[in-house]
Amino acid sequence: MEAVIEVDQTKWTITRQRALVSNRPHGLRTRFWFNEHSQISLAVIKEETTMNKVMKQYTREFLLAMGLYAILVFGTSYIIHQMENSIWRYPIAILPVLPMILGVVAYLRLLNRIDELQQKIHLNAISLAAGATGIITFTIGFLQTVGFPDLSWIFIFPLLIALWGISILIFTLRYS
Repeated sequence: MEAVIEVDQTKWTITRQRALVSNRPHGLRTRFWFNEHSQISLAVIKEETTMNKVMKQYTREFLLAMGLYAILVFGTSYIIHQMENSIWRYPIAILPVLPMILGVVAYLRLLNRIDELQQKIHLNAISLAAGATGIITFTIGFLQTVGFPDLSWIFIFPLLIALWGISILIFTLRYS
């Protein structure tokens, strides 16, 4: 049994054993099968979706920002300890914030490139994470009035990011 099918200017010659593809557009994967009535079923699946490309670009941008952040955290802490009384300690101490800004810009670019469902998932996730971070920090603040140890502000943003990541998982499962 053999059939020739043309879909989107792509020709497939299909036999029960194999499918020969000519002029296949780049990025398409095909699945052929015969049903119980020897009729051909065809599925054309896009191999690399736009979402995959967007996530790859975001990952590159974000990892570059976080790589710079890691380098600057270690580099600036070393330099600061060498310059105990210098006025330059203050601007050097905040240098790791610059790559964090790049990370936020990468995230905003991601939000503008993803589809509406993904935007909704991210909006719900960041909203839940911000609310939970607020509740946690308020709770710690109230506990500090009765003797709970002081915590550094530096832990608030990582807490927000961790809760955001957990929230993305929750909402992705909810909408899938």
